[in-house]
Amino acid sequence: MGLYRGNLLFKVKDIVRANNVRIFSTNMQLYAAMNKRVTNILRKSVAHVENYSIDESFCYLDGYERLYNLEDFMMDIADRIKLCTDIPVSVCVAPSKTLAKMGSKFAKKYKGYRSVCMIDNEEKRRKALSMFELADIWGIGR
Repeated sequence: MGLYRGNLLFKVKDIVRANNVRIFSTNMQLYAAMNKRVTNILRKSVAHVENYSIDESFCYLDGYERLYNLEDFMMDIADRIKLCTDIPVSVCVAPSKTLAKMGSKFAKKYKGYRSVCMIDNEEKRRKALSMFELADIWGIGR
């Protein structure tokens, strides 16, 4: 529709009216409490977790591949988060934050990933990069 996060309502009022868009206020206290639950699950599972925003975290998995199948490991964590919070999460295991954010979008969009996308080789990296417009790549575009 042409609406983006951070749009000023008065600038997009015609789009809002034409498409019968509904606007709701947020419950930031609830959102923060749910974030805390998710973060606690992550921190109990992974030694190094970086909270990027209220709804995004990066988990550093260096060395975990020697102990676990990373896809299964992260799928278990995603399942635990869903069970304990009723929040579906999308995960990507990748060598960089940029690729992880891209793969997380794939994991959310394509149900076949079952919440976890792996970008763990050059072929998958190239395919992921080819599926995004440069302007839409976090840390690079816009």
